[in-house]
Amino acid sequence: MVKKLSLLKRNLMAQPFERAFEQQAVFEKEKQTNPTPDLMQIHYREQEAIYIQAQLDRVTVIFSILFKEETDRIFGKVFLQVRMHSKFNNKHRLYVLIL
Repeated sequence: MVKKLSLLKRNLMAQPFERAFEQQAVFEKEKQTNPTPDLMQIHYREQEAIYIQAQLDRVTVIFSILFKEETDRIFGKVFLQVRMHSKFNNKHRLYVLIL
């Protein structure tokens, strides 16, 4: 019983991801030219959310993060810029948009 309770948060967080991957597989299998996927939203913390959406050839995950301190914003921006410009495995490169 304790183990099941400890996995509760993990299972709740994983459900939208599993659903998006299942939708993407259906879109790809049926070769839908203009799928209308669900935009799933997880309210992770106050003023922070995770958005998940299946598309024909990928699953898009958007992390909305609020950095309260200027130092945190700088570190976050530099980290994402380095990751965005890395030459590591261009086929599966992480696409980053900094707003």
